[in-house]
Amino acid sequence: MAIAQQYIQLLNTCLATYCQPMYQRLQPPLEKSAIEAYFNEWEIEDENLMDIFLWKNGIENEGVLPGTFSYDFTGFGVIPELKYIDNLMKMEKESSSWPSSLFPLVASFGGDFFLYETNKRSSQYGMLFLRCPTRGFVDDMLSSYYDSIQQMIVTINECFETGAFIYNSNEFELSEKFELVSVIRKKNNPHSGNWLNIL
Repeated sequence: MAIAQQYIQLLNTCLATYCQPMYQRLQPPLEKSAIEAYFNEWEIEDENLMDIFLWKNGIENEGVLPGTFSYDFTGFGVIPELKYIDNLMKMEKESSSWPSSLFPLVASFGGDFFLYETNKRSSQYGMLFLRCPTRGFVDDMLSSYYDSIQQMIVTINECFETGAFIYNSNEFELSEKFELVSVIRKKNNPHSGNWLNIL
């Protein structure tokens, strides 16, 4: 089932309100045919992902920026542009760091990812798994972090609304109240916290 427009609008409003530096860097969407060309190359057919990229084409990795600038509105990164994802998917095909059915929907540009399960036959279809070397979440296991893209959006919005996430537009940095973030995430994602063996 595709993401209802209310969730896309919620994410749009949330980032425009609370995270302007990231919102301003979100690129306009590509033509649907161009998005489909990427998906066909990756052998992915997923309405949820299509809805995300019909909204925006993610954020370009501009490299190292001055000061403490962080690409972050999830606690672990941003939705990257399709070109970046395409390069990543090609590299990943060679290295096989995670199963081919997982799609890097969120990236920190520093090695951290939320990986979306695209296999519709899996009981974990639509869930997002955390791979985060910078905080020690690697090895041969991944932990589900969000129940779905919809619940990721709900969680991000609540984190900003409650002050669990604060993006400092002067310092260009996301700060987190980790305990509150954890409470909000667990409340909105009751089926997550499971582990996936990636070997």
